[in-house]
Amino acid sequence: MRMLPLLLLASTVVLAEDTKAVDAKALVLAARDALDKQQGYHLAAKGNYALGDPNTAMTYGAETIVKGDLAWSKEEQMGIPTETFRKGTKIIFKDATDGEWKDTQESGGLPTGGLQDPKIVLKLLDKTSDTAEVAGEEKVRDIDCIRVALHPKPEVLKDFLASVGIPDLGLDFSKGKIEFQLWVGKEDKFFHRMALKGELEMATAEEDPPQPGAEKMEPVKVMATIEVELFDYNKNLEFEIPDKVKKLLGL
Repeated sequence: MRMLPLLLLASTVVLAEDTKAVDAKALVLAARDALDKQQGYHLAAKGNYALGDPNTAMTYGAETIVKGDLAWSKEEQMGIPTETFRKGTKIIFKDATDGEWKDTQESGGLPTGGLQDPKIVLKLLDKTSDTAEVAGEEKVRDIDCIRVALHPKPEVLKDFLASVGIPDLGLDFSKGKIEFQLWVGKEDKFFHRMALKGELEMATAEEDPPQPGAEKMEPVKVMATIEVELFDYNKNLEFEIPDKVKKLLGL
């Protein structure tokens, strides 16, 4: 998963009276339905992930424009820029080595746009909305929002990733924790920010009992965070699609 450290508020949060009465699950599902109906909006993502040592975290950033079932993204991961176009689950990317447009699935890539694919996010919300609780009030881009915390069980996340074609990458989902937060506009009921933070361990293979005196191997921890802001709802957003990409997407 592509992933940024979140500034979490203290556990003691003072809520306005109108916010105290909010049904968190109903709010999440209303925002989910609103997102599903949008024909155009902008996303800005940033994040990082690390294996073992958090001081060696690799950073990630992306800009995405969604317009109906089409989307354009410009990403940078470990300093390497990537440009992609998506139609449904079909993703075309610009190969950094030769500058050619290629199909991710034909090149052995994943058939998904991760958290930047709104359909993926909507499916994840279906699986986790029962755990929703109101966690605070904050502004996102000057919009008053209700912050909702979700508490998905790691094994639920593992099954979800498998259902959308994302491999578990050798992670042990029986150990670790996942934090998922959403910021929903008080008035418009749109998602304005999403944040995911996880700490898991790499799965270890079954081995014979260690030899006497042998040093015990500690499991490798995987730490990842991602924060996505959504804006420009109901705007007529445009992006230019190269002829080669149009052909590969069947446009």
